[in-house]
Amino acid sequence: MTDIILNTASTSVIHCGEGAFSKYAPRIEGRKFIVTDTNVYKLYSNMIEEYFADAPIKIIPAGEKSKTLSKLTEILNAMADASLKRDCTVIAFGGGVIGDIAGLAASLYMRGVKVVQIPTTLLAQVDSSVGGKTAVDFKNVKNLIGTFYQPQEVIVDPIFLKTLPTREIRCGLGEIIKYGALDKNIYDKLLICL
Repeated sequence: MTDIILNTASTSVIHCGEGAFSKYAPRIEGRKFIVTDTNVYKLYSNMIEEYFADAPIKIIPAGEKSKTLSKLTEILNAMADASLKRDCTVIAFGGGVIGDIAGLAASLYMRGVKVVQIPTTLLAQVDSSVGGKTAVDFKNVKNLIGTFYQPQEVIVDPIFLKTLPTREIRCGLGEIIKYGALDKNIYDKLLICL
């Protein structure tokens, strides 16, 4: 298991490796609020209930069609209805869509509360959960409304990759190969794997 600290405007700690979820999820501080989608909840509701038993949860439909202002408003309404305060932590439990919209909600609620990303797709694990990019689509433009808002933590566990369809794995591998084209160290590591 590896911890990586990104030096950005705000520091994010990334926990990587097998068992990262079971080790670090119980350590998340503050009152927790879960944002997930219907597909992820169907697969991991037992884990969510085990690790975040008392946390309010907002489940939105899976897919890019949910990255809208209306779904963002639903999440913010659910947060307000749960009487969350500034010490709460939003947990984005899902792929890139969930990470984007939950991160944006966290950046807006009470002018910013903590967010922890738990990416469940390979693409989200290698790209969208890190870097602090949050957004919703607007007027048929992808990611038109958003903020840069660093997660406090990212918990990357390969356990979530076991349920992914082949296409999702390929999308994530494509992103890794793209990084390899941009960074010789990553490229050399990829060559070793071939």
